[in-house]
Amino acid sequence: MTSFNLAFIILSLHILATISIAYAQTCQDSTERFQITLDDGTQRLKGCYTASKNPWEQCEKIEMMFNCPKTCGNCPGDIKCKVKADLQFPQDDSFKGFHSDFVKVQREGQSQICYSGNDRTDWGCSHIGGDAYVEGTGDFFRKAASSARVYDARNAKLTIGVSHRFSEKEVLQESDGNVLGRSNLIIRVNGSMSTGGSLRHNRNTYKHTHDGFDQVNALNRNIGFVNPLYNGDYFVDIVCDNSCNCSITKRNAECRLKAQLKFPKVDETNYHGFHKDVVTVMNSKGEACSTEAATSWCAAYGDALTLSFETQSYYDFNMASFINIPDAAGGTFDFDIAHVTGEESKFGLFEEPAQLDVYINDSVLTSVSHNKNGSSKALKVTCDDYCNCNYQ
Repeated sequence: MTSFNLAFIILSLHILATISIAYAQTCQDSTERFQITLDDGTQRLKGCYTASKNPWEQCEKIEMMFNCPKTCGNCPGDIKCKVKADLQFPQDDSFKGFHSDFVKVQREGQSQICYSGNDRTDWGCSHIGGDAYVEGTGDFFRKAASSARVYDARNAKLTIGVSHRFSEKEVLQESDGNVLGRSNLIIRVNGSMSTGGSLRHNRNTYKHTHDGFDQVNALNRNIGFVNPLYNGDYFVDIVCDNSCNCSITKRNAECRLKAQLKFPKVDETNYHGFHKDVVTVMNSKGEACSTEAATSWCAAYGDALTLSFETQSYYDFNMASFINIPDAAGGTFDFDIAHVTGEESKFGLFEEPAQLDVYINDSVLTSVSHNKNGSSKALKVTCDDYCNCNYQ
């Protein structure tokens, strides 16, 4: 190699290093909108905000990679730190029953929570699919998975929450709580499984999802009385440093606030007629949770209703409403009950009011009765950081 060639190589390396340093110092996202090519070949004007909302998909596009290097993690020295949390059930068609769970992700310092009701966050989390479920009857078997994906978890503390989704279907197709009836949470960092295996909620031995169900015949039944002792909630804390060294720790839900609104069971009262009530809980941020308003911090199931005939008991029906807050520590919650009018004009008003039973973990906190023909503010529950809860 001649001295000229060696000098040229050294000069070239020096120029490349200078360019790299300058690029690293000026590596910024474009502030202008630019054209990207969609999968169908059409072109649209987009900006880097689109990439920040869904980096898993958008940052695969060459135009996004070029115009949004900071958002897409393509600046010199950037280290990839992609976290995936996949929730799925085992593939075994011998399973009989129905079971459904859901997953959510919260990042410390960010107000938006990543879950099915908010599937694109400003901090780069995408939620794919609705609830994870498994269903088997012996004649058919099917299941669906759910996934939450964080594009850049460097210097982040993530909390992944998994909860059971109660449903009427599982009353009629309930499993025996065996291992096939529990979902598996599989966490991967940059494509590698990071927990040594899948995570699950604790086995609820001899605890079914529902109790108080005593179907008299095809129509006469109590249905939807959720078992407050059933625990399908847990959390996983993920802490990653700037080099994407991540620690992953599972912890059980230790401050579960539950509330069930229900009328007396069929055949336990002499009253007849129709009555329907709904329960809503409001947190300190003013966010409402009910069967009509899904949230990331609370899940609601069913309405409290009863239909009891004096002479045609064959058609009697009873159902309860259930609220589940997996982590009530440090929170304040206002419970309201509202009467829903309508059907009592046909059947008469069932006179006995519904009762709201409130639980902290596996213990009853209090019980209150609702006035029979109006709305009422039932009670306020306040819990400190150590799950010492009181009500008024």
